[in-house]
Amino acid sequence: MLRWWDGTAWTDHTSPIPASQPVGPKGRPIAARRNLRRWNLATRILVGFVGLLDLAAVPLAMGARSAVRRFDAGEIDADALIAAEDTLFSLGNVRVVIFYLAATCWVVWLFQALAYPSAAGRMRGDRARGWAIGGWIVPIASFTIPKKLHDQLWRHSDTEAYHATPPAITGWWWFAFLAMVLSTQVVPLINPQELDAFVFQYAVIAMLSCFGVVAAVLAIKMLGMFDARVDRFAATQGFPELS
Repeated sequence: MLRWWDGTAWTDHTSPIPASQPVGPKGRPIAARRNLRRWNLATRILVGFVGLLDLAAVPLAMGARSAVRRFDAGEIDADALIAAEDTLFSLGNVRVVIFYLAATCWVVWLFQALAYPSAAGRMRGDRARGWAIGGWIVPIASFTIPKKLHDQLWRHSDTEAYHATPPAITGWWWFAFLAMVLSTQVVPLINPQELDAFVFQYAVIAMLSCFGVVAAVLAIKMLGMFDARVDRFAATQGFPELS
């Protein structure tokens, strides 16, 4: 409030107060949602490549398993056995690189997705963003926290009620993913000094590849559902549509 003497009387003046600027998605709805969509799409593409490599690894692993038996029976020589193994392990090396690229994109997407409803007042004080990174690497907790984070994200992006039941696909995806990861840890523990150990090793590789294919298919579907859910949430908040 300012008082001004105009020569005849005092007059009161109120200085204008600038309106508060909206934050988060409401302040930059198009940029925030476009980033989410890009990271979501990149994750789905890379996960799809991982699934394709896992699909290709199944017959290769079974072929290597058969090659071990044929080598033991004297039907093929050592060069043929080594060639079968090298093909499988070369594919595995490529898969490892793409898998970690997909994991990086997934973590970035999850980190941003958890912040998106938070800025619109939907997270209700939950502290989840840090766990979007640490939840995957903390021992023991990594078996449950990532699944809980995705369930939490589903609830917070609900357009009707806060306590929305997460879809069953998140549970099936997490089961397949854990089965794949645990199977991967078994392979280095096998000591292939005998024929049966070699055969078992390639059987485990084929099994974990099957789990990988299932996990990839479920992940792509689940990420698509999350992307559509963010769009529905944005529509209820009156955010502009993406072009």
